[in-house]
Amino acid sequence: MISADGLFNIRGRALPKIAVSILMLALLLVSALVFGLGIQQAGSESATITVPDDYPTIQEAINSANEGDTIFVRNGTYSEVVTVNKPVSLVGEDPNSTIINGTVLIESSNVEVARLCIEGGQGISLGNVKGCVVNNTISRGSHSFGVSLSNASDSQISFCEMYSNFYDGICLDHVSNNNTISYNDIHDVNRDGIGIHQSTLNTVEANRIVSVGIGLHIRYSNGNTARKNNVTGCYTGIWMEHSTLNRLHHNSFADNTISTSVPDSANNIWDDGYPSGGNYWSDYDGIDFYHGSYQNETGSDGIGDTPYVIDSSNQDSFPLIHPYGSVCAPTANFTWTPIANLTIRFDASISLPGWNGTGYAPIQTYAWDFGDGNLTTVSYPIIDHKYATSDDYSVTLTVEDSQHLQDSITQTVHVVLIQYPGWDINQDGYTNAKDAVILGSHFGTQTGDPAYLEAADINQDGFINAKDAVILGTHFGE
Repeated sequence: MISADGLFNIRGRALPKIAVSILMLALLLVSALVFGLGIQQAGSESATITVPDDYPTIQEAINSANEGDTIFVRNGTYSEVVTVNKPVSLVGEDPNSTIINGTVLIESSNVEVARLCIEGGQGISLGNVKGCVVNNTISRGSHSFGVSLSNASDSQISFCEMYSNFYDGICLDHVSNNNTISYNDIHDVNRDGIGIHQSTLNTVEANRIVSVGIGLHIRYSNGNTARKNNVTGCYTGIWMEHSTLNRLHHNSFADNTISTSVPDSANNIWDDGYPSGGNYWSDYDGIDFYHGSYQNETGSDGIGDTPYVIDSSNQDSFPLIHPYGSVCAPTANFTWTPIANLTIRFDASISLPGWNGTGYAPIQTYAWDFGDGNLTTVSYPIIDHKYATSDDYSVTLTVEDSQHLQDSITQTVHVVLIQYPGWDINQDGYTNAKDAVILGSHFGTQTGDPAYLEAADINQDGFINAKDAVILGTHFGE
């Protein structure tokens, strides 16, 4: 208690002022010490260790780090096997210039690896871990995999590049579940671009896989999702064996030697329904004249009218006509047909519209250069043009779609003066009433008369008379 005179009282006894002062000073010192320790502990949670400034090797820096620390690695080449056995971030200065010549072994959960280049060695290995992230990293020239996961779950491999690896670009094996593999560039590896073995509920999205053995290889694995991947120029686009209930849609499988192989696999889902669609297959030979869930309503929709059949247990019911999300320019093309002397009918109806990523972009204009100095732009595909003389003309058509994307084609057109039979008096290719009117207008004249017309003298005897009329009537309607 505090008495009326301002002194502390303990059990009724007043303390001297000197004792009170000492007690207050002691309390202040303890508070300062506790507060200071708290600040020091909080600071240690986010410490950054720099290699080679603080430690000459990456492994020494990791060994000295606390959980949650960041090991920042400056540009240079570090020849070592790096074992990350605590939850830290291992971050390089530049993935093109911060090079680990060796292997990175991730043996702790909640590890981040970013902006590094791993070359040679065994690539990056994640074993018996969760919640790890490998981001914006290059793995090249590995004697094994670019990145391998074994019993590794809830992790993310994104925005990485893998190439020239002996086995796979990325391999998920031995119950590696619920991982996300996205936006990676994988090319020129000997075996699989992305391999999934005995693993489930993984998402493989928006990866570019080029020039590998098997683009996507799914074995003894169920319930995975592969979408928006671009698999090009591989020996096999996708190989799925002893696997079921995997979902695959909006992928592009183009120019692979073998598009698909699905031994002992059934009940996989190869499309996202209508109108979202399935996958793009460059060897699909169907057409797109119809739309609707049953593809029986007139009008195209960017989805093939017939399924892409893989085998009796697997088919893409809504194959895409264009790669998903792609933007394509229109395709110019035309035919030409002589319809009268020196007159050509040009027909560009066989030109194809563009594609805006989700639907067709119709052709808006047809610009013609007829090769004789005459130019014209119209909004319809069929046009007639009359030339002055017989010759070969280079005719160019340029089409432009609603995206303002263009395409052009040039063809050589042979224009000749057609000599029709004499009874086709006006030489328009038809013997009809027009010719009869001309004959009637000059009937009864002969050579030397001002009204005589040589073209109407069908038998060329110098007289336009009933003999000519009989010839015209015989061929009328031809």
